[in-house]
Amino acid sequence: MNESKGFRRACCISSYPDRKHGCILPCKDANILLAPFHQWETLIEWMSNEGMAEDLQEARWRDQDHRIKHYDHIISVISKWTRVHTTSELFELGQLMHLPWAPVLHPGALMDNLQLEAREYFRHMMHPKVGLPVKYPGPPYQFDPPFQNQCKSAPGIGEDNTLIYREEIGLSDEELGRLASMNVI
Repeated sequence: MNESKGFRRACCISSYPDRKHGCILPCKDANILLAPFHQWETLIEWMSNEGMAEDLQEARWRDQDHRIKHYDHIISVISKWTRVHTTSELFELGQLMHLPWAPVLHPGALMDNLQLEAREYFRHMMHPKVGLPVKYPGPPYQFDPPFQNQCKSAPGIGEDNTLIYREEIGLSDEELGRLASMNVI
């Protein structure tokens, strides 16, 4: 597979025993998350039009139980096909066909993702130590006022320890002093 990106084999992300819910497969340039059994006929027709469906066009593959039993073969055939496409080619055409597919992006690509930018996912906040604005990820959802999310930078090392010890764990000042004198905290 795409060994230059560190992926040697397909990665099934389903924890269900039927393994039909999703896989991360290599493309020319990166990886894509796809649901191989969702709209099976559409996927096989697409692959067939490109001459890459191999035996998956045969009638036996229309049976979902058969597909589940021979999942590794299906993933092998589909991954040969995904490797000849870029992630954006598959994602954009898949979206037009209502396929639940998504590109698997590395962190650098996430920072430049147009969809995340349009949704104002990343927030510029002043970093307390650096003294400059830094791009931070925001919440994965947005609320209308008065429930808007308040964002703040991540705490520095040990910055919130006393708050956690007192408010979350419930330690008293005496217990904190005793633990500090023993170099536990």
